[in-house]
Amino acid sequence: MKKLLDLKETGKMLLDAKQIALAIHMSPDGDAIGSALALARVLRAYGKEVTIFVDDIIKGFKFLPDIKTIKIDADLDKITEPLHFDLLCILDCSTINRIGRIKEKVLADKYLNIDHHISNEGFVDYTYLDGDAAATAEIICQLAKAMQWTVDKQTANYLFTGLYTDSGSFAYSCTRPETMCAGAELLQAGAEPHKIDEAIDVMDKDTLWLLTKALNTMTFDFDGRLAYMWVDREIYAAKQKSADTDSFVNYPRRIEGVEVAVFFKEVDENITRLSMRSKKIDISKIALLFNGGGHERAAGCTIHKPLKEAIADFLSVIKDRIDN
Repeated sequence: MKKLLDLKETGKMLLDAKQIALAIHMSPDGDAIGSALALARVLRAYGKEVTIFVDDIIKGFKFLPDIKTIKIDADLDKITEPLHFDLLCILDCSTINRIGRIKEKVLADKYLNIDHHISNEGFVDYTYLDGDAAATAEIICQLAKAMQWTVDKQTANYLFTGLYTDSGSFAYSCTRPETMCAGAELLQAGAEPHKIDEAIDVMDKDTLWLLTKALNTMTFDFDGRLAYMWVDREIYAAKQKSADTDSFVNYPRRIEGVEVAVFFKEVDENITRLSMRSKKIDISKIALLFNGGGHERAAGCTIHKPLKEAIADFLSVIKDRIDN
């Protein structure tokens, strides 16, 4: 039987477990990474054995301490028999597909999902969901306050990174008074926003090279209301281990008259990942059509087709929504 938990029930479930696995979504962003590192640090202070998993490579965020403790896809490759934990807590995911192979490689007695996406499918037995929160990091801040957990400087930096990235530097429409209050409390705990901003704002040469390739594909449709760009499998393969594409979708988003912006990334022969941003349309519903998820204004999904077919499928779906 599925159950929606409150904050204290969520905290109790975490503290009742001894061996805990934390799972975050593929193409992990600052919110997923920051929330997981923060929660792991708090739980370890209570003597818990905590392991973080992601079925992907982590790009960027190298400035965060403990980032190398996260088990990535290469570590999952080495797991021949499923690992077993008391609790698997899935963070910042609205659907089970977002954690990839972790659902087969990591098993647990209980499964908990902590999330802030309105498209959440309620895919495990126990869920804490706040669809109004700007970030999962905001929920972890609330959880820490409800449980009277100590948030030290390092934990504050992890959580501020999550808040800062998912709220668009506190500028996106998801930012609410509670988001700003959480940010203020993290500042009081020692968070260093200037250092976080400087680290996130840096673009390495490989990312810049890939961005120039993507910008050259910029395409407009529906009288300029849709803008999209892409990188194909060959181009992406040249820099996939070093380049960070998280910010690419923001370039078409900034163009005057554009209501929906999309970045297509062909990561394998039949796998194309989409990052979407919107100013008017609820694109979380579009993401759900492709087993993805997200928010009304920011969402993502994976289409299991080559790049050209994925673009065609997306255009066929978005047409009626833009026309209306």
